[in-house]
Amino acid sequence: MKKYIALIICIFVLISGCVEKKKDIHHLDNKDSIVYGVETFPKDLILLDDTIGEYNYLLVNLFEGLVKKDDEGNIVPGLAYKWDVEENGTKYTFKIRNDAKWNNGESITARDFVYFFSETLNVGVNNVFDYHLFYIKGLEEYRKGDINFLETGVKEVDKNTLEITLKYPCSYFLDILSNPRYSLRKINYTLKSWEKDYNYIAYSGPYIIKNVNKDILELENNTQYWDSENVKNEKMTIQNEGSEEGVLAAFATSKVDFLKIYDLWNNENIKDGSYVIENDSYIGKAIAFNFKRDKVKDNKLRKDIYNSIDRNYIVKNIFKDRASPWKYSKDRVGSSGKYKDLSLELVYIKNKYNDELAKEIKKQLKNELNINILLKGYNEVEMKDVLEKDNYDMVLLEIIKEYKNPISFYEKICSNNYFNFYSYKNKNYDNIILNAKKEGDTVEQDKLLNEGEKILMEEVPVVPILFVKNLIYADNSIYNIFLNYNGDILFNNISFNDI
Repeated sequence: MKKYIALIICIFVLISGCVEKKKDIHHLDNKDSIVYGVETFPKDLILLDDTIGEYNYLLVNLFEGLVKKDDEGNIVPGLAYKWDVEENGTKYTFKIRNDAKWNNGESITARDFVYFFSETLNVGVNNVFDYHLFYIKGLEEYRKGDINFLETGVKEVDKNTLEITLKYPCSYFLDILSNPRYSLRKINYTLKSWEKDYNYIAYSGPYIIKNVNKDILELENNTQYWDSENVKNEKMTIQNEGSEEGVLAAFATSKVDFLKIYDLWNNENIKDGSYVIENDSYIGKAIAFNFKRDKVKDNKLRKDIYNSIDRNYIVKNIFKDRASPWKYSKDRVGSSGKYKDLSLELVYIKNKYNDELAKEIKKQLKNELNINILLKGYNEVEMKDVLEKDNYDMVLLEIIKEYKNPISFYEKICSNNYFNFYSYKNKNYDNIILNAKKEGDTVEQDKLLNEGEKILMEEVPVVPILFVKNLIYADNSIYNIFLNYNGDILFNNISFNDI
């Protein structure tokens, strides 16, 4: 049931009431550390069940993978300085840097990556994105416990050479590997109890954890990192304020220097002497229908709901242009009409962000279709029970695209996918998406995806609405805040000076 909640929880939850005052130990006149404000710390640093990438800022700064993305989305070397692709795109050979080291000075080798991939897909690890790696020969069978990892397509050729063999070509395989979830780390007890065992964690990225003191997390430069000399910001402080409200209050009083948010009810002039950075995200808002409920089994109704949502109005007037419309490739999917005496229940995780969106959807569906929408906002615990009992007609959810290829969205609607909890099943659609994933020719792949989309446009299991934008609020004294292509904040260049 955990997967249901993970999918639909919004990134930031507004908590009403008083904001607890945090001990301010860093904002001194002579502070030497920039402070990043967050709502919460993660329960662990394994983070293979963090469906929305809320804690990627830790993964990209503490650890590094074979490859990574720059701010324009280009795949660039990480711990592997080069790679070759052979055998019609099914064999990848990565060369590990000679100067790649753990923070204790030990060399990072191909065997470390073999161990990492074996642990991330161990049957005992809660990895909700395991299907990303099922392109690799034998990993799906290994995940099920049917074969030994030595029988898979992940091999150590020598100390600095890692070989990965795929079942079939995947044009976006490097895109998958560039995700922070595949940053090299040792999946063990230190990541589970990181707040007390941070000194024993093996770090492969530009920073290590120097100290954890309740709501204060201090990072410092990992001097063993292969590119350490280009890490300009040697110290970083992350301050946990407990809620979005708390982070905003801390920023307004200069207790934190910058924060990442998508809040539409705090304008750009949140405080004097600050600025805003806007960045496109891959966080999509959508409605899914509960296919176990008779009320929404009529695809004519689902089409009408799809057509009746004015995305442009929502983006402009509700989201203040800090979002972009999201829909299928055609403007309309057919059908139209008014309804009499029809009431539907729309459930969502309750916060101000979702409240406003749900109210506008309710208004539009009433005006356009005469459908009465009963809105029910729940906290996380309550929502778990609602979804477990299938006690809803529609659910407002978030769908994340982890990589650029549109398959990242389409595969989530397949009947056996972790994220399809609303019981939509279509074997033809499943087969089309599977064949698209196997297709090495991008033109032919696009044709298959178009066929899959035609099915979605006819059956409308999911109604895309919009993609939100990331917002970075920063004090004017802070410079060089860079994000990678996925919107993850990179700490290595942030400074008090514009140099």
